[in-house]
Amino acid sequence: MSDFKATISGFTLIELMVTIGIAAILVTIGLPSMSSFLDNSRAEANAKTFALDLRSAREHARTHGINVCILPNDEGADFNSGWRIQEFVSGCTEDPEQRGAVLSIREALPSTLITSAEYDDTPIGFIGGTGMAETTGQLEIRNKKCNDSRDAEIEILVSGQVLVRELACQ
Repeated sequence: MSDFKATISGFTLIELMVTIGIAAILVTIGLPSMSSFLDNSRAEANAKTFALDLRSAREHARTHGINVCILPNDEGADFNSGWRIQEFVSGCTEDPEQRGAVLSIREALPSTLITSAEYDDTPIGFIGGTGMAETTGQLEIRNKKCNDSRDAEIEILVSGQVLVRELACQ
């Protein structure tokens, strides 16, 4: 007879339990910071989206020589319902005869609150040919869940330039 030694390799139940316990602790520690990271990324992306639409509207007005306005999607509402970028013959008016082509429609931004003293009932307009702003003002774009998110303030200068500043979470 020959001596045959069987070698068994693998992990013991205790080793597996210790590994699962360590993994659970790491997930528990990392999950809140991952949630905060996602909220920050979403808030930053939402501010960039609004600023990009403002800059796009200004550039269209400047290069095509026609007034361009950004209006809330719902008449009489604010920008929290989403917005549209539209050409206007003269100024941002409610007169359907003055309205031109709709350039873009943006749905409401998720988990975002957009506030402004200047633009709550006034569309944002850019003058054709120059790209200057019809009215100047500021908008605040805030994440509805305030957990150290990167909120933003967007300022529209008389020249039509769009400035974005980071705000502290309130």
